[in-house]
Amino acid sequence: MKAQNTCIKITSIFITLVFASMTMLQAQYLSKHRWKDRLVLLLSDDLANPELRKQQQVLKGLKHELKDRKIVVYTVTPEFLYTGLKEMNKNRNYTIYREYKKGKASFQVVLLGLDGGVKLREKRAVKPEELFGLIDRMPMRRAELRNGGIP
Repeated sequence: MKAQNTCIKITSIFITLVFASMTMLQAQYLSKHRWKDRLVLLLSDDLANPELRKQQQVLKGLKHELKDRKIVVYTVTPEFLYTGLKEMNKNRNYTIYREYKKGKASFQVVLLGLDGGVKLREKRAVKPEELFGLIDRMPMRRAELRNGGIP
């Protein structure tokens, strides 16, 4: 009986360590952008969501504006993280969706600043002038404009 309890404890510890390492890898995935890129997370329950598709279409035509503002776009579903807008590179997603999705809305746009903090959260597709206007008013963006792209 003691051996069985020990085996159960070891298995529990192993499972806990596996899940903790997956969570840490996901956190590191976004943290690599800190102080380098602003992130736009398109959180959706489903890739066929009309608001998601609308937002993706709007952003696809704005490559120069996104690059100029150091914006990286991720589409995040409950199970996967898709990078970019043109070719969607798929990675397993265990925590990002749960960490950033708030409430019951099936679609959300979340803007993360250079510091990693949430700067915008909307339950609808965001117009470019709204997104870029918000970023352009940020102190770090204004410093970038003054200093030739360096914050």
